[in-house]
Amino acid sequence: MIRRARLRARLNVKGITRAKTKKTFIATWSLSECQMPLRDRILSIVENFDFFLIAFQNSFCKVDNNAYFAGFQRSTAFRIEWTRMTLRNLPGNHYLFGKSLCANS
Repeated sequence: MIRRARLRARLNVKGITRAKTKKTFIATWSLSECQMPLRDRILSIVENFDFFLIAFQNSFCKVDNNAYFAGFQRSTAFRIEWTRMTLRNLPGNHYLFGKSLCANS
């Protein structure tokens, strides 16, 4: 198991999370292919970022990614405006765009 401090160091966000600059999280299919404990830890670290681009497929290794990311959207909806877009050229795949309600531009 990766401890939270080590995970922060690996993601190189330890110093960034205290900065006054805008922070963007991009995960194109990588997050949706992680084991559940790791993706939960990653999202707990980046959930206060300003902008998000998450790409995912409907399911991976019997995990329902639609349900997982819908739950993440619901749990953060009070601070992040989410837009989900289904990819026409890749059936069963989606983009999830997020913008902090506190982010300017």
